[in-house]
This record gives sequence, C-alpha cells and structure tokens, in this order.
Amino acid sequence: MFLLKLINVDADSQLNRNLAEEIAHALGSLPLALHQIGGFMNQRKMPLKDFLPLYKRTAERIDAKKTGITNYEHSISTVWEMSLNKLSGHVRLLLEILAFMDPDKIDQEILIEGSQAVVGKRPDIGFLSDELDLLDAEEALLQAALINKASDMGFISIHRLIQAAVIRKLSSEEKATTFDTIVRLLCWGFPNTFSKDVGHQHQSWENSEKCLHHIDHIIKKKEAYKISPPDPQYYAEVLLRCSWYLYERECYDTARIFMKEALDNFQDRFSLAFASAIELLGLIDVDTNFQSKALQSFTQTMDIRKTLLGPEDPFIAASLTTLGIVHTEL
Repeated sequence: MFLLKLINVDADSQLNRNLAEEIAHALGSLPLALHQIGGFMNQRKMPLKDFLPLYKRTAERIDAKKTGITNYEHSISTVWEMSLNKLSGHVRLLLEILAFMDPDKIDQEILIEGSQAVVGKRPDIGFLSDELDLLDAEEALLQAALINKASDMGFISIHRLIQAAVIRKLSSEEKATTFDTIVRLLCWGFPNTFSKDVGHQHQSWENSEKCLHHIDHIIKKKEAYKISPPDPQYYAEVLLRCSWYLYERECYDTARIFMKEALDNFQDRFSLAFASAIELLGLIDVDTNFQSKALQSFTQTMDIRKTLLGPEDPFIAASLTTLGIVHTEL
C-alpha cells in the first residue's frame, strides 16, 4: 500500500495493512492527503496505531502542516482553502449542506423534495427544488473535484476530509443553521405520526430508508462539533418520526438510541409529540419483554392525551388498546 511504502514499515504485516486502511478511509483515500500525512508520520517516526487518535483530536492543526519532504508548497488545508474560497452562491450553499450528510450515498431526491418544505424558512436554498439549478450547482462542484456522482443512480458522494474542511470554515451560528436545514430536509422521509393517526407507514419505507443513514450521521455531527440545535423541539420530532420507522422495521436497539436523543431535546413535554414518543418507548418495551416499564409509558401517554384531546379522538382509542395489550402480558 502507498502509505506503508511512504513511511517504510512492513507492508506484509496484516496489522499494519489494517491500520493503513483505517487511515486511508479517514482521509477519503485522497492521494494528496495520504502523501502529506505519510510525510507527517515519517518525519516524527510515529507508529501507525498512534496516528488516528491524534488526528481525531487535532485534525485542523495536522492538516495545516507542511511535511517538508517535497517542494510542494501547500498543506492539505491550504489546498482546500484555495478550492473553497472560489465558491459562492448556490454552489457554496450546496457544498455546506452536503458537508453535514452521510458522505457515501446522498440521494438527490432528498434535496429536491425535502427543500420544498424548507424554502419558507430558508429562501436561499430554493434552488434545490429546481432540478436544473441543482444540476448546475453540482456541475460546479464536480468540476472542482469536490464531489463525485454516480452516473447510473445519480447518488452524490463527498470525501470526509472535504466535509471536515467545509465545516471548520463555518462559524458556530452557521454550523447550527446548516444543521437545522439538514434536519428539515430529512423530515421529508418520515410521516408525521403524532398529529394524526397515519396507521402503518409501509408506503413511506422507501423514502425513510433513503434518509435513515443521514439521521444517524447528523446525530454524530452534532456531537462532534458541539452543535446546539436552533429548534430542539423540531429536531426531537424528526427523530421521533424516524424512530417509528425503525420500530416498524423491528430495529429496536437503534430506535432506543434515537429516542434517547429525541427525549434529551424535547422542549414541550406536554404535547402530542411527546406522548407519541413515550408510547413508542412502551411499544418497544412490550416487544422486548419489559411489560412493567411499558405500562408506565402507556399510562403517561394516556394522561397527556386525555388532557389534550376529546374522548372520541382516535389517539384515545389507541392508548386504550396499548393499555389492554400490556395488561394481557403482565
């Protein structure tokens, strides 16, 4: 492997090969990045196993260093800076949005369809809902080698290093605004399960699956960059919608993780959305054989709904049904 040859370590060692593959993956396998990082490690006689933990803590500082092993005058950071500084308007906005999404498979439909519900809050991203304008912005990024696109399926991909470089250039306020935009785009993939009884969601599963891995990604981005959601209630409600999909697909462990994040962000704990969240936790507990916990959740859900809704409301009937189910299991 290129990196192993550059730092002059045993390329036949499986451990070394595995570590080198992890580093290459973190750097998006970009030749420039591998060359510069190889020089950084070589100059400091750094063991392979020590690099990634250090890079995760100090990526911005490492990317800014020149290796001194060639006459090339730029560091990784300055290469990105030169490319990013040339961008403006729709092209720059698109790149900022892509920087927060799962880099390996971004479906254009999320951008086109999801933006239609966001443009009222952010008129500047209205171009996403116009297929031709979106294609023009993509073309500029493709020409700058900042994204890739599969011509057969139309999926966009972006190197993780480029994502990190874009996000580092944003202010805290800009990070939060872009994060909020992504949350609202992804909302398109999941039906509203708490304002009205939508029944089984199988008709939306295809759209939900397109958005699911991006939900997981933005949760990690939020933690990594210490982002405070501008609208935590909305963020929690989108996580709730996603968790209902996961429940229907019987992905209980992931649903619990997402629901924990949702509950940490709910501002209105006396709303139909919060009642739906508590009910969902109860349903997961029933299916995983925690009946006593489920009873507590269903009782709390009923108390909230009885206060907010009339006795003939379908959600009251749903609560009575879940209470009946758990009592038969106790």
